[in-house]
Amino acid sequence: MAKQIPLSRGQFATVDDADFSFLMQWKWHIKETTTKCYAVRTAYRDGVRQEILMHRALMDADRRQFARIDHRDGDGLNNQRHNLRPATHVQNMHNRQKTQGSYSSPYKGVFRVTAWALKKPWRAMIVIDNRHLHLGYFATEIEAARAYNQAAEQYLGAFARPNQEPGGV
Repeated sequence: MAKQIPLSRGQFATVDDADFSFLMQWKWHIKETTTKCYAVRTAYRDGVRQEILMHRALMDADRRQFARIDHRDGDGLNNQRHNLRPATHVQNMHNRQKTQGSYSSPYKGVFRVTAWALKKPWRAMIVIDNRHLHLGYFATEIEAARAYNQAAEQYLGAFARPNQEPGGV
């Protein structure tokens, strides 16, 4: 069963029942980044103010121990333990949603090729080990998104975040 911890601005963080009492000993607020919201609290160590992220507190994650704690579902306010896992920076980046407003397609890993009048104007690619892997050119955006999804599952495993589409990609 899950419980809700109130944050600032009328928001809530979701946590497991077993963690609720432990977390309620502090006052939590919301921290917004360009892509997500997180639950944080303020602490002082040796007179220096610092922010402690709820998901890192739950996982007892020292920065030397885990570079990142990944939210499996991408929701930074869902701090149930089944949704949290240690991750490298690269794994955490692979589990991101596509940045809105970037490039020409709403699908992750899909780009419109504007050079020439191609019969297959959509290109799919994925980044693996800091290298761009070209997946091919496609007649439709959906075909390119499906190619990305297949490659993501093959190369990224549990950290893959495939494209979603109302009709299903």
